[in-house]
Amino acid sequence: MGRAPVRGAVDTYRVLVAVVMLGVLVATMSWLQSRFDSSDHDKAIELVKDYKPHDGGQRTLVEALLLRHPGRKRHEISWRSQIMSSCLGHVRVTARFPKHGDEAEVTYAFDVDLTGPSIHPTDETTIEVLKSLTTATSTAS
Repeated sequence: MGRAPVRGAVDTYRVLVAVVMLGVLVATMSWLQSRFDSSDHDKAIELVKDYKPHDGGQRTLVEALLLRHPGRKRHEISWRSQIMSSCLGHVRVTARFPKHGDEAEVTYAFDVDLTGPSIHPTDETTIEVLKSLTTATSTAS
């Protein structure tokens, strides 16, 4: 004869199933968030690389950077990104030129709003690069 279940007793099998389901849920959500983050990194870097001024400029941001560093090649630029706010779609993208000969290491940083989309410089050097795009465009016209 079996024992009658005690009221308020915990069924071990149900607890085990609940814990396993919770673990699967956490793993799935973590994987999904990493996919969104990876996509945000890729989009932000490409947005900065392909940026052109709205007034019809022909030169991209990468071309402007290379003009500031004669003799350097595209593959020498090290691109990195850091998510500042995943909910708002804000990513900081940095372009780094490593030390080369007498030239010191130089880093340019851009705050990217993926929902806009828009690019914002973070320091004076980066502002100069963006200004060079519009200056070159207005003097060429």
